[in-house]
Amino acid sequence: MNRRTHPGLYIHVPFCRSKCVYCDFYSETHLAMVSAWLKALGQEMLLYRGLFPAFDTLYIGGGTPTILDAEQLGRLFEMIYHSFQFTDDAEITVEANPNDVSAGKLARLRKCGVNRISLGVQSFDDQELSFLKRRHTAREAEQALERIGHSGIANLSLDLIYGIPGRTAAGWGRNLEQAVSFSPAHISCYQLTVAGGTPLHEMQRRGVARMPGDSEGESLFLATARCLERAGYLHYEIANYARGEENI
Repeated sequence: MNRRTHPGLYIHVPFCRSKCVYCDFYSETHLAMVSAWLKALGQEMLLYRGLFPAFDTLYIGGGTPTILDAEQLGRLFEMIYHSFQFTDDAEITVEANPNDVSAGKLARLRKCGVNRISLGVQSFDDQELSFLKRRHTAREAEQALERIGHSGIANLSLDLIYGIPGRTAAGWGRNLEQAVSFSPAHISCYQLTVAGGTPLHEMQRRGVARMPGDSEGESLFLATARCLERAGYLHYEIANYARGEENI
């Protein structure tokens, strides 16, 4: 099937337990608002019911979608499937944080029809994760990847970040090697950028964080492309690599 003949649907879950230093996406840390948000989202979905042909992709991003508990996730998918139609081979993706990836939650996601997980690893280095204010450790990321591998959800994508102040090119290479060792179908590699209003922007302003220059960023970008292409990944967009065209 030619996926370009069908629309895709994106749903944003605007909740996180905490904010990373670099993030300028909209999210709230007041989890008491989740129930009201779900109710409002369901009402909005009904406004669009029947206005679209079948979707061939559903991407639930954030924020942190897996911050929702099993009951809330079930309710979210119940509303989605009540309001919209999907093709038989639709790709159903949920972004996940390693801290939230339990065997039980993965089983619930699979029951809801999820067939692809996008895991926000960002780094396999604890010092880098601490700088970024991520909630997980390197070991927790590895454990999450192992659980996903045993969950029956075969389509895995993971995110990494390079260009972190004070870190080395060799360290970035180790991150890539670790990522490839889990054989994900897709890898996204983003250069750390500074957005106004974020803690990282304030750190840069005060001289606490020195961001890599253009030449260093270019070198890391090219090294990333060479490493992943040697590992069999197709570099199809500036930050995105897929193991075969079927995973694009």
